[in-house]
Amino acid sequence: MTNSGVTKQNEKLNISQQKLVDTILESLDKNVIPWNQPWKQGVGGQPHNAVTNTKYRGSNQIILSMTSAVRGLRDPRWVTFNQAKEKGWRIKKGAKSAKLCYPLLYNKRLRKVLIAEDFNGLSQEQANQLKSESQLRLKYFDVFNAEEVIGIPKIKVNEMQSVDFSNDIAEKITNNIRDYMHINISNSGDQAFYRLSNDAITMPEKNSFDSEREYYGTLFHELSHATGSPQRLNRDMSGSFGSASYSEEELVAEFSSVFLSQDVGFIKYDETLDNNVAYIQSWANAIRKDPLIISRAINNASKAYNYLYTAGKVKEYENELATKEVVEQKVYKEVPLDVLRRDVLISEYAETVLGLSLTSKGRGIISTQEHDSLMIYTHRNDFYRFSTAVGGNIIDFVMHMEDIPFPDALNRVREYYHEFSPEVQEYKAYEKREINMIDGIELPEPADNNKKVINYLTKTRCIPVGLVNDFIEKGMLYQDKLDNCVFVGRLDGVPLYASKRAAKKSSHFKGEVGSSITEVGVFYNNGGNTLILTEGVIDAMSIMTLKSNNKNFDYLAVNGIAKGKEVFNFHMVKRPEAQSYERVVIAFDNDERGEQATNKLIDYINENYPEIEVYHSYPNLKDWNKELVNMSKKHDGLDLDKNVTKANAVGMSL
Repeated sequence: MTNSGVTKQNEKLNISQQKLVDTILESLDKNVIPWNQPWKQGVGGQPHNAVTNTKYRGSNQIILSMTSAVRGLRDPRWVTFNQAKEKGWRIKKGAKSAKLCYPLLYNKRLRKVLIAEDFNGLSQEQANQLKSESQLRLKYFDVFNAEEVIGIPKIKVNEMQSVDFSNDIAEKITNNIRDYMHINISNSGDQAFYRLSNDAITMPEKNSFDSEREYYGTLFHELSHATGSPQRLNRDMSGSFGSASYSEEELVAEFSSVFLSQDVGFIKYDETLDNNVAYIQSWANAIRKDPLIISRAINNASKAYNYLYTAGKVKEYENELATKEVVEQKVYKEVPLDVLRRDVLISEYAETVLGLSLTSKGRGIISTQEHDSLMIYTHRNDFYRFSTAVGGNIIDFVMHMEDIPFPDALNRVREYYHEFSPEVQEYKAYEKREINMIDGIELPEPADNNKKVINYLTKTRCIPVGLVNDFIEKGMLYQDKLDNCVFVGRLDGVPLYASKRAAKKSSHFKGEVGSSITEVGVFYNNGGNTLILTEGVIDAMSIMTLKSNNKNFDYLAVNGIAKGKEVFNFHMVKRPEAQSYERVVIAFDNDERGEQATNKLIDYINENYPEIEVYHSYPNLKDWNKELVNMSKKHDGLDLDKNVTKANAVGMSL
């Protein structure tokens, strides 16, 4: 292991690591040390899954602990969306997930992810051969904190500490580690340190600390350093104070001792660091200079922690450090009538409470199979039943459909609000229309020439005229009678999708052509083995301009991030070119919505197309065309690879 502090050129943070680095820097900018802060706040023990009760380990453990610290979360339980759904719990709208990962082996020859059964009956030589021809990939998944889950049993704040600290157990674990490591621990002076030259730890006397917890927290830190000696885990321990390698080793010891402190059942917090702004900002500068310091430190801290966990025989004491969990009775707050009328969706109440089967009647209108004269208008959350000439809001709906008076209807709506929380409503797709693949759609009438489109895209958007003409020649772009740019998506030459935008800088008009099949998107085929996904066609054209080797890639504009999954899936199923893809780069806008859509699409591709490697790339500015305009059309090809972060593969680059 080399802790040089210098990022190798081919090393990149994966998406989970990048989000962790961003979280840490956000906290440091607020002058808070995130790996120190969680235990000050009394977070309820080690992060674990709310359904399986499995404790998260390694990088996942530290990601969740730091996320809790930065966001002020006190509940240690986390759950996936599907687990919450299976339990009948609901995720609050706007809840932020944490992205975790676990490794898996993908075999290209077998076109599958390997599991234990694939190695049954194989000799050691055959098993090694199967492993050597497989690729290690990271599988990503999102988890939500229990504080942002509706319906989950609550933990009382005063009983949130997951394990009870015992000085006797802490002493036994420490003695076990000392004997296993054959290391000398002496108590003298007023400083705590590990000296590599004689492989020894010096600690102040225990009674000089404010508490036994503080003593053991400090001792665990020094024991973590000691795991790096040549006869143990053999880390680079040569860094002098203030050097990059010294900083990295300090992080290893901090993370490792935090893991062990959680196991033994106490909060670890150093009051002396709370207001030391210079110290905190030195960490921020080190991480900005070399973001990979975090991932390396976590990997080494995991190894150090596992070493100490085994040496200390911690597992033998877990039954004595049992988890506490107490259900807290719900207390409902009064909700104003206008909030109930606005936020409790008639469509969801009809489906989940009344058991009605919803059907789509057009944009923003839903009916039911049981009552075909009932129309629910989702954009204003009201209804009208033509057979009885009755309509109104959610309370009127409950009064009418359940034949009860106003007070009873109000109580039922209020109970529904508190049980399922309107902040977590999901809008499901109802009865997709049949797609006409034969005749195509009717395109807007073209203008006599494309002069305004060419002028707009080249002068305002800085797209090269040659690329604009290429799109025109391929039938993917033209100017209509109203002087709009019309971008056309085709399948087997048939126009199935088209979008319009005004071909002038002063207008922000844009929209889809009627009857467009949104799943088709706009596809630009170069016969490449990598597909780049963009939000819009101009984004794709901008990347083609910025990227000097643009002909090596195919491009697919999904025309709105909300449609990304459907457009990608349609492309993979319907277009034969998709069979040759080895990787996908998701290049959405650099904003919160773009990041959220990217994360969801990464999860979808990992789940449904495990043979494809997934990357994501964000422009430095908000979108790719702003990036292009900023760099000017004379720029000779920005290398997009420099901005690409791998999303599910290890040791590869574009």
